[in-house]
Amino acid sequence: MEVITDALTTGADPNISDAYTINGEPGDLYDCSNETTYHLAVKYGKTYLLRIINAILNEETFFGIADHNLTVVGTDGAYVKPVTVDYIVITPGQTMDVLVTANKAPSYYYIAGSPFADTVVPFDNTTTTAIFEYKGNYTPHHPFRTSNGDRLSASLNNVSFDAPSMSILQAYYWNLSKDVYTTDFPEKPPTYFDFTGNVDNITLYTSLGPSFYLVGKNKGNFDNATDPLKYNLIDPPEVNTIGLPKNGWAAIRFYADNPDENVPSIFRVWFMHCHLERHSRGMDTVLIVKNGGTKATSIRPPPAYMPPCSKS
Repeated sequence: MEVITDALTTGADPNISDAYTINGEPGDLYDCSNETTYHLAVKYGKTYLLRIINAILNEETFFGIADHNLTVVGTDGAYVKPVTVDYIVITPGQTMDVLVTANKAPSYYYIAGSPFADTVVPFDNTTTTAIFEYKGNYTPHHPFRTSNGDRLSASLNNVSFDAPSMSILQAYYWNLSKDVYTTDFPEKPPTYFDFTGNVDNITLYTSLGPSFYLVGKNKGNFDNATDPLKYNLIDPPEVNTIGLPKNGWAAIRFYADNPDENVPSIFRVWFMHCHLERHSRGMDTVLIVKNGGTKATSIRPPPAYMPPCSKS
């Protein structure tokens, strides 16, 4: 917590980590983990489902198993059309369900993760490893080893988010919008400019409360005339976290059915934000799903005692 507290206080990047880990172990490229490297024991001919989450603060990560293909069958808890690859790239906070078949000569094979970063900002450019270990009687071949002080802010559609003095959910219920938030957020930026800004040191990740469909993304400024023609409207992946391309854009679609008549809920204020809290200086917005025409599609009343938010 001290690392993130310092980053929030100064607005600077957090300290660079000492290592990445797989199931809590940095791997045998580190002296501290030589004897405790994680081993995944597998049986020849069997297919295994791996549920992978990137719990790293700020780095997209390459992940793969030496000499084995990975078949991605799910992301963020939703099924996707299976795709077979040599490795995956997974963003912070993202989860992937992957099938791997133990169909190689019984031995030890590296499981490895290493960061992807197209940045000039310092980062932990190290590799974490584990062992994909076949069960049985054989002589294993061990894998071969290789060895300014200003505070920044941002905006969405030219508007910077300012943290409200009370819960937006409560403000919506009590009809206090004029005192807490405005309803005139522009559908398009009032002022257009080069939104990519030729940025060299930032890759953003955004997440939204419910799951949504990623229908397209690319580098450069979004072209409303040509880019929508390339959308995947047939079988887009359903996710709740995406990696936004550096100097680029992403397009998402979602259905505002939270709550709906079948699943009454109090959750109707969706927070769209970067995954780094220190970026919450303008680079956020809130989506409010308005009350429907029935009790089941309207917000529930708050409890008799609503615990207040901490001010510390």
